[in-house]
Amino acid sequence: MPPRPAPLAVATFYVFGSIAVRLFGRGIIHSAGAAVANRLDVVTVHFCHAHYRAVVRVPRRRRDNVLYRLNESALATLLELAEIATYRPNRAGSVVAVSTGLELELRTRYPSIAKITHVIPNAVDLDRFRPLPELRSITRQRLGLEESIVALFVGGDWERKGLRFALEALSDAQDWHLLVVGDGNEDHYKYVATRLGVLPRVRFMGVQRDTRPFYAAADCFVFPTAYEAFPLAALEAAASGLPLLAPAVSGVEEVLTAGVTGWFIDRSGPSIAARLREIGRQSPSQRKAMSEAARNAVRSFSWENLVTAYADLYLQIARSAGDG
Repeated sequence: MPPRPAPLAVATFYVFGSIAVRLFGRGIIHSAGAAVANRLDVVTVHFCHAHYRAVVRVPRRRRDNVLYRLNESALATLLELAEIATYRPNRAGSVVAVSTGLELELRTRYPSIAKITHVIPNAVDLDRFRPLPELRSITRQRLGLEESIVALFVGGDWERKGLRFALEALSDAQDWHLLVVGDGNEDHYKYVATRLGVLPRVRFMGVQRDTRPFYAAADCFVFPTAYEAFPLAALEAAASGLPLLAPAVSGVEEVLTAGVTGWFIDRSGPSIAARLREIGRQSPSQRKAMSEAARNAVRSFSWENLVTAYADLYLQIARSAGDG
Protein backbone atom coordinates (compact mmCIF):
# COMPACT_ATOMS: atom_id res chain seq x y z
CA MET A 1 0.00 0.00 0.00
CA PRO A 2 1.19 3.57 -0.56
CA PRO A 3 2.45 4.85 2.84
CA ARG A 4 1.38 8.44 2.21
CA PRO A 5 -0.85 10.33 2.23
CA ALA A 6 -2.56 8.46 5.07
CA PRO A 7 -6.14 8.77 3.67
CA LEU A 8 -5.00 7.16 0.41
CA ALA A 9 -3.17 4.40 2.30
CA VAL A 10 -6.27 3.62 4.39
CA ALA A 11 -8.62 3.69 1.39
CA THR A 12 -6.33 1.51 -0.70
CA PHE A 13 -5.96 -1.08 2.04
CA TYR A 14 -9.73 -1.08 2.60
CA VAL A 15 -10.44 -1.81 -1.07
CA PHE A 16 -7.74 -4.37 -1.76
CA GLY A 17 -8.04 -5.97 1.68
CA SER A 18 -11.76 -6.45 1.07
CA ILE A 19 -11.07 -8.05 -2.31
CA ALA A 20 -8.48 -10.37 -0.78
CA VAL A 21 -10.88 -11.51 1.95
CA ARG A 22 -13.59 -12.03 -0.64
CA LEU A 23 -11.36 -14.18 -2.84
CA PHE A 24 -9.29 -16.05 -0.29
CA GLY A 25 -11.05 -15.78 3.09
CA ARG A 26 -11.63 -19.15 4.76
CA GLY A 27 -12.62 -20.22 8.26
CA ILE A 28 -12.77 -17.53 10.93
CA ILE A 29 -12.14 -14.02 9.60
CA HIS A 30 -10.56 -11.81 12.26
CA SER A 31 -9.74 -8.15 11.65
CA ALA A 32 -7.81 -5.56 13.65
CA GLY A 33 -10.29 -2.71 13.52
CA ALA A 34 -12.69 -1.69 10.76
CA ALA A 35 -10.18 -2.54 8.05
CA VAL A 36 -12.29 -4.24 5.34
CA ALA A 37 -15.83 -4.15 3.98
CA ASN A 38 -16.53 -7.88 4.43
CA ARG A 39 -18.53 -9.53 7.17
CA LEU A 40 -16.15 -10.45 9.98
CA ASP A 41 -16.35 -13.11 12.64
CA VAL A 42 -14.16 -11.16 15.06
CA VAL A 43 -13.08 -7.52 15.13
CA THR A 44 -10.50 -6.48 17.70
CA VAL A 45 -10.73 -2.74 18.33
CA HIS A 46 -7.70 -0.73 19.47
CA PHE A 47 -9.08 2.81 18.97
CA CYS A 48 -12.57 4.30 18.76
CA HIS A 49 -12.24 7.01 16.13
CA ALA A 50 -15.81 8.26 16.56
CA HIS A 51 -15.25 8.82 20.28
CA TYR A 52 -11.92 10.52 19.69
CA ARG A 53 -13.38 12.86 17.09
CA ALA A 54 -16.41 13.75 19.20
CA VAL A 55 -14.86 14.01 22.67
CA VAL A 56 -11.06 14.19 22.67
CA ARG A 57 -10.34 16.36 19.63
CA VAL A 58 -6.62 16.77 20.27
CA PRO A 59 -4.87 17.34 16.91
CA ARG A 60 -2.82 14.38 15.68
CA ARG A 61 -1.05 16.08 12.78
CA ARG A 62 2.73 16.41 12.82
CA ARG A 63 2.66 20.00 11.55
CA ASP A 64 0.06 22.75 11.76
CA ASN A 65 -0.61 23.95 8.24
CA VAL A 66 -3.48 23.74 5.76
CA LEU A 67 -2.32 20.56 4.02
CA TYR A 68 -1.76 18.69 7.27
CA ARG A 69 -5.13 19.83 8.63
CA LEU A 70 -6.90 18.64 5.46
CA ASN A 71 -5.05 15.34 5.61
CA GLU A 72 -6.02 14.85 9.26
CA SER A 73 -9.67 15.67 8.60
CA ALA A 74 -9.90 13.35 5.59
CA LEU A 75 -8.28 10.50 7.50
CA ALA A 76 -10.55 10.92 10.52
CA THR A 77 -13.63 10.94 8.26
CA LEU A 78 -12.57 7.76 6.46
CA LEU A 79 -11.82 5.92 9.69
CA GLU A 80 -15.14 6.90 11.23
CA LEU A 81 -17.06 5.87 8.11
CA ALA A 82 -15.31 2.51 8.21
CA GLU A 83 -16.38 2.09 11.84
CA ILE A 84 -19.98 2.95 11.01
CA ALA A 85 -19.95 0.37 8.21
CA THR A 86 -18.36 -2.38 10.33
CA TYR A 87 -19.68 -1.99 13.86
CA ARG A 88 -23.12 -3.42 13.17
CA PRO A 89 -24.55 -6.84 14.16
CA ASN A 90 -24.94 -7.92 10.53
CA ARG A 91 -21.31 -7.09 9.76
CA ALA A 92 -19.49 -8.32 12.87
CA GLY A 93 -20.06 -11.50 14.79
CA SER A 94 -18.03 -10.46 17.84
CA VAL A 95 -16.42 -7.12 18.70
CA VAL A 96 -13.48 -7.30 21.10
CA ALA A 97 -12.34 -4.19 22.95
CA VAL A 98 -8.85 -4.19 24.44
CA SER A 99 -10.00 -2.48 27.66
CA THR A 100 -13.16 -1.90 29.66
CA GLY A 101 -12.97 1.83 28.91
CA LEU A 102 -12.87 1.20 25.18
CA GLU A 103 -15.77 -1.24 25.48
CA LEU A 104 -17.86 1.54 27.05
CA GLU A 105 -16.93 3.92 24.21
CA LEU A 106 -17.99 1.37 21.60
CA ARG A 107 -21.27 0.59 23.31
CA THR A 108 -22.01 4.31 23.61
CA ARG A 109 -21.12 5.21 20.02
CA TYR A 110 -22.49 2.04 18.42
CA PRO A 111 -25.29 0.79 20.72
CA SER A 112 -26.47 -1.88 18.26
CA ILE A 113 -23.35 -3.95 18.98
CA ALA A 114 -23.63 -3.80 22.77
CA LYS A 115 -24.62 -7.49 23.04
CA ILE A 116 -21.70 -8.71 20.91
CA THR A 117 -19.03 -6.51 22.49
CA HIS A 118 -16.68 -7.78 25.19
CA VAL A 119 -13.14 -7.32 26.49
CA ILE A 120 -9.88 -9.18 25.92
CA PRO A 121 -7.13 -6.93 27.29
CA ASN A 122 -3.83 -6.22 25.59
CA ALA A 123 -0.87 -8.25 26.79
CA VAL A 124 2.81 -7.90 27.59
CA ASP A 125 5.67 -10.40 27.45
CA LEU A 126 6.64 -10.60 31.12
CA ASP A 127 9.84 -12.50 30.38
CA ARG A 128 11.06 -9.98 27.83
CA PHE A 129 10.02 -6.88 29.78
CA ARG A 130 11.32 -7.10 33.35
CA PRO A 131 13.79 -5.25 35.57
CA LEU A 132 17.27 -5.68 34.08
CA PRO A 133 19.90 -4.23 36.46
CA GLU A 134 22.91 -5.07 34.27
CA LEU A 135 21.31 -3.50 31.20
CA ARG A 136 20.44 -0.47 33.31
CA SER A 137 24.08 0.11 34.23
CA ILE A 138 25.29 -0.40 30.66
CA THR A 139 22.67 1.91 29.12
CA ARG A 140 23.08 4.70 31.68
CA GLN A 141 26.85 4.58 31.23
CA ARG A 142 26.48 4.72 27.44
CA LEU A 143 24.20 7.75 27.73
CA GLY A 144 26.31 9.49 30.36
CA LEU A 145 23.47 9.33 32.90
CA GLU A 146 25.09 7.20 35.61
CA GLU A 147 24.24 9.53 38.49
CA SER A 148 21.08 11.08 36.99
CA ILE A 149 17.43 10.52 37.72
CA VAL A 150 15.67 9.70 34.46
CA ALA A 151 12.11 9.79 33.15
CA LEU A 152 11.10 7.93 29.99
CA PHE A 153 8.55 8.78 27.30
CA VAL A 154 7.81 6.15 24.63
CA GLY A 155 5.51 6.57 21.63
CA GLY A 156 4.64 8.43 18.46
CA ASP A 157 1.76 10.86 17.88
CA TRP A 158 3.53 13.27 20.26
CA GLU A 159 0.80 15.91 20.50
CA ARG A 160 -1.85 13.38 21.54
CA LYS A 161 0.54 11.64 23.92
CA GLY A 162 1.54 14.89 25.56
CA LEU A 163 5.29 15.15 25.05
CA ARG A 164 5.21 18.92 25.44
CA PHE A 165 3.82 18.54 28.97
CA ALA A 166 6.65 16.18 29.87
CA LEU A 167 9.11 18.80 28.60
CA GLU A 168 7.37 21.53 30.57
CA ALA A 169 7.65 19.40 33.71
CA LEU A 170 11.45 19.45 33.49
CA SER A 171 11.36 23.20 34.15
CA ASP A 172 10.00 22.50 37.65
CA ALA A 173 11.80 19.20 38.22
CA GLN A 174 15.33 20.35 37.59
CA ASP A 175 17.13 17.21 38.73
CA TRP A 176 15.38 15.07 36.12
CA HIS A 177 16.45 14.05 32.63
CA LEU A 178 14.05 12.82 29.93
CA LEU A 179 14.55 10.11 27.32
CA VAL A 180 12.18 10.31 24.34
CA VAL A 181 11.82 7.11 22.31
CA GLY A 182 9.67 7.11 19.16
CA ASP A 183 8.91 9.01 15.99
CA GLY A 184 7.68 12.58 15.87
CA ASN A 185 8.43 16.12 14.80
CA GLU A 186 11.78 16.23 16.55
CA ASP A 187 12.76 19.68 15.29
CA HIS A 188 9.60 21.23 16.73
CA TYR A 189 9.98 19.60 20.12
CA LYS A 190 13.66 20.47 20.30
CA TYR A 191 12.57 24.06 19.75
CA VAL A 192 10.02 23.70 22.58
CA ALA A 193 12.68 22.21 24.87
CA THR A 194 15.10 25.01 23.95
CA ARG A 195 12.50 27.67 24.69
CA LEU A 196 11.86 26.05 28.08
CA GLY A 197 15.58 25.87 28.79
CA VAL A 198 15.56 22.09 29.27
CA LEU A 199 17.10 20.78 26.02
CA PRO A 200 20.42 19.76 27.69
CA ARG A 201 18.40 17.34 29.85
CA VAL A 202 16.42 15.79 26.97
CA ARG A 203 17.61 12.97 24.71
CA PHE A 204 15.65 12.23 21.53
CA MET A 205 16.46 8.59 20.80
CA GLY A 206 14.28 8.09 17.71
CA VAL A 207 12.59 4.81 16.80
CA GLN A 208 14.21 1.82 18.51
CA ARG A 209 13.82 -1.83 17.56
CA ASP A 210 14.48 -2.80 21.17
CA THR A 211 13.12 -0.47 23.86
CA ARG A 212 14.25 -2.59 26.81
CA PRO A 213 17.51 -0.67 27.40
CA PHE A 214 15.53 2.54 27.88
CA TYR A 215 13.00 1.00 30.25
CA ALA A 216 15.96 -0.41 32.18
CA ALA A 217 17.73 2.95 32.33
CA ALA A 218 14.72 4.94 33.53
CA ASP A 219 13.37 5.66 37.01
CA CYS A 220 9.76 6.29 35.95
CA PHE A 221 7.52 6.31 32.88
CA VAL A 222 5.89 9.62 31.92
CA PHE A 223 2.88 9.35 29.62
CA PRO A 224 0.58 12.42 29.67
CA THR A 225 -1.62 11.13 26.86
CA ALA A 226 -5.04 12.49 25.90
CA TYR A 227 -6.49 9.18 24.72
CA GLU A 228 -5.63 5.49 24.74
CA ALA A 229 -7.40 2.18 24.37
CA PHE A 230 -4.78 0.21 26.31
CA PRO A 231 -1.24 1.51 25.73
CA LEU A 232 1.33 -1.21 25.19
CA ALA A 233 4.12 1.12 26.29
CA ALA A 234 2.51 1.52 29.71
CA LEU A 235 2.26 -2.27 30.07
CA GLU A 236 5.89 -2.67 29.06
CA ALA A 237 7.00 0.05 31.45
CA ALA A 238 5.13 -1.44 34.40
CA ALA A 239 6.42 -4.93 33.56
CA SER A 240 9.91 -3.41 33.57
CA GLY A 241 9.30 -2.14 37.10
CA LEU A 242 8.74 1.54 36.33
CA PRO A 243 6.22 3.66 38.24
CA LEU A 244 3.62 5.12 35.87
CA LEU A 245 2.74 8.81 35.63
CA ALA A 246 -0.32 8.98 33.38
CA PRO A 247 -3.89 10.32 33.20
CA ALA A 248 -6.80 8.01 33.95
CA VAL A 249 -7.21 6.82 30.36
CA SER A 250 -8.45 3.41 29.27
CA GLY A 251 -6.07 0.61 30.17
CA VAL A 252 -3.90 2.73 32.43
CA GLU A 253 -6.67 2.96 35.00
CA GLU A 254 -6.69 -0.85 35.14
CA VAL A 255 -3.05 -1.09 36.28
CA LEU A 256 -2.31 2.21 38.04
CA THR A 257 -3.05 2.52 41.75
CA ALA A 258 -2.21 6.00 43.04
CA GLY A 259 0.76 5.94 45.39
CA VAL A 260 1.34 2.22 44.79
CA THR A 261 2.21 1.70 41.12
CA GLY A 262 2.59 5.38 40.25
CA TRP A 263 0.29 8.39 40.18
CA PHE A 264 -2.45 9.77 38.00
CA ILE A 265 -1.51 13.12 36.48
CA ASP A 266 -3.12 15.93 34.54
CA ARG A 267 -1.86 16.93 31.13
CA SER A 268 0.14 19.78 32.56
CA GLY A 269 3.77 20.45 33.38
CA PRO A 270 3.17 21.33 37.05
CA SER A 271 1.15 18.16 37.68
CA ILE A 272 3.89 15.97 36.24
CA ALA A 273 6.68 17.92 37.94
CA ALA A 274 5.07 17.49 41.36
CA ARG A 275 5.07 13.71 40.98
CA LEU A 276 8.60 13.65 39.59
CA ARG A 277 9.79 15.55 42.64
CA GLU A 278 7.91 13.11 44.86
CA ILE A 279 9.66 10.14 43.25
CA GLY A 280 12.96 11.97 43.57
CA ARG A 281 12.42 12.22 47.34
CA GLN A 282 11.69 8.52 47.79
CA SER A 283 14.09 6.26 49.65
CA PRO A 284 15.62 3.26 47.85
CA SER A 285 13.22 0.95 49.70
CA GLN A 286 10.20 3.01 48.62
CA ARG A 287 11.34 2.96 45.00
CA LYS A 288 11.87 -0.78 45.14
CA ALA A 289 8.38 -1.33 46.59
CA MET A 290 6.77 0.78 43.87
CA SER A 291 8.78 -1.02 41.18
CA GLU A 292 7.66 -4.42 42.43
CA ALA A 293 4.04 -3.24 42.70
CA ALA A 294 4.07 -1.93 39.12
CA ARG A 295 5.29 -5.28 37.80
CA ASN A 296 2.82 -7.24 39.91
CA ALA A 297 -0.04 -5.07 38.60
CA VAL A 298 0.43 -6.33 35.04
CA ARG A 299 1.07 -10.02 35.74
CA SER A 300 -2.49 -10.94 34.71
CA PHE A 301 -2.00 -9.23 31.33
CA SER A 302 0.12 -12.06 29.97
CA TRP A 303 0.23 -13.42 26.44
CA GLU A 304 -0.88 -16.80 27.81
CA ASN A 305 -4.11 -15.27 29.10
CA LEU A 306 -4.69 -13.40 25.85
CA VAL A 307 -4.15 -16.49 23.69
CA THR A 308 -6.44 -18.56 25.90
CA ALA A 309 -9.19 -15.94 25.67
CA TYR A 310 -9.03 -15.81 21.87
CA ALA A 311 -8.82 -19.61 21.58
CA ASP A 312 -12.01 -19.85 23.65
CA LEU A 313 -13.70 -17.27 21.44
CA TYR A 314 -12.67 -19.12 18.25
CA LEU A 315 -14.03 -22.38 19.68
CA GLN A 316 -17.35 -20.72 20.46
CA ILE A 317 -17.56 -19.43 16.89
CA ALA A 318 -16.66 -22.83 15.47
CA ARG A 319 -19.24 -24.60 17.60
CA SER A 320 -21.91 -22.09 16.59
CA ALA A 321 -21.07 -22.65 12.93
CA GLY A 322 -21.23 -26.41 13.44
CA ASP A 323 -24.60 -26.17 15.15
CA GLY A 324 -25.83 -24.06 12.24
